[in-house]
Amino acid sequence: MRRTLKQGISNYHMPRYMRDILINNYCPCFLSMSIVREDDSYMFSYDTGYSQRLDFSKLSTIEKLTLLRSIIKINHMTEDWLIKAEQYLLEPELLYSYNNSVYTDEIKLLFYPDFKNQEFKYKLAIFIDKIKDKRNRRETELFIKLKELSETGDILLLERTIEKAISRLRQEMEVRAG
Repeated sequence: MRRTLKQGISNYHMPRYMRDILINNYCPCFLSMSIVREDDSYMFSYDTGYSQRLDFSKLSTIEKLTLLRSIIKINHMTEDWLIKAEQYLLEPELLYSYNNSVYTDEIKLLFYPDFKNQEFKYKLAIFIDKIKDKRNRRETELFIKLKELSETGDILLLERTIEKAISRLRQEMEVRAG
């Protein structure tokens, strides 16, 4: 089901290069969009394509960890396109995916300006906190550790910790299955 979402924003200025990157869909990390500018107001129109808002309630711990790994990769990609994490919001409700996939190539961000210009490490820490299942004690403990790592800004260590957690959980699943 294709949908178009619209959002008006006032008292904001977007650099021309960034508008060009977003409206020409050069950076594959964001939903396709068009932007209409009038003075200091913008109207953003997003085409969700066949993607839908990611449903976190249906994700396992391994899928959430894979999602975190994907978000880190997406951050690297957006920075390569000169769109830094400080320029857009990273919120669970702004992630779109095809078939609730958590893999980098199938996730799209809905670009919405971050008026606070918050650093990626803090955005990611808040994101981690929001997607954890508080009813799952083991997941909560792991995600608290990941949140703390994110806040330190050592993204490489965070990535390694996520990879180890994914491997450990997969091994546990194999032992249970076999």
